[in-house]
Amino acid sequence: MFFNNSFLTKSTSDEQLTTDSRQLSCYHEGGGTAAFTYSMKGHLREHPLAELIREISAARLSGALRLARERVQAIVYAEAGEIIFARSNLRVHRMAVSLRRWGVLPEDKLSALVTEFMSDAEASAALVAAGALTQEALGKLQARQVTDVLRPLLLWTEGEWTFDPRARLVEDVRCVLELPQLLLEAARQLPEEFVAARLSGNPLWSLDARLTVAAEELGVAYATS
Repeated sequence: MFFNNSFLTKSTSDEQLTTDSRQLSCYHEGGGTAAFTYSMKGHLREHPLAELIREISAARLSGALRLARERVQAIVYAEAGEIIFARSNLRVHRMAVSLRRWGVLPEDKLSALVTEFMSDAEASAALVAAGALTQEALGKLQARQVTDVLRPLLLWTEGEWTFDPRARLVEDVRCVLELPQLLLEAARQLPEEFVAARLSGNPLWSLDARLTVAAEELGVAYATS
C-alpha cells in the first residue's frame, strides 16, 4: 500500500529520521561506464523521479541519484540503466525496523541478532551468518525494503535532485525490482494537476485522457526503453 498524502507532506520528527549517517554514505567515486562524468542537478517539480529513472534507463547510466525534500534525504543507485538499490534517512526504512514491521522473524530471535544501532549492511550480515536468513531470502527482503523507499519518493513533486555518475554502491547488493509496475502505480497516485501539467502541450485532450497517457508514459516507458 502506498504511503498516504499526510505522510508525504507533514514535517518529519527527529524520531523518524535515522541517526546513523552511514545509511546515506555507502558509496565511492570512480570507475563505471557512465555516459558523462559531471554531476547534474535540478528540481523534482520539473523532473519527477519517474522521469529521471526513465532518462537513466534510456541512457544506460550508472551512478547515484540523491533526492532531498526538507529534512528527508534518499539515494537511488543505478547500474547500466537499472535501479539496483535505494535508501533513505527515515528510520522506518531501516532494515531492523522493516523486519519487525513485516514480522519476518520472531521478535526474540530478531532482537538477539540485530539492534537498531547496526547499519543495514551489518544487520544483514548478522542475520545470514547466524543462519536466520539465507542469502536468497535476504535478497528478496532487500528488494522489498528498496520498494518501500521508492514508493513515497515517486510521489514527490517538490524537492531537489542531484545525479553523480562517479558514485558507486560499496555494498555488494543488486536488488531485482518490479519497477515498471511500481512506476505505473505511482503515476496513478500523483496529484491530477501535476500529471496534467506534464502533458499540457495538448490542451484538446481531456484531463482523464492526459492522466491515462501520463501513467502509461511514466510507468511503461521504463520497461520498453
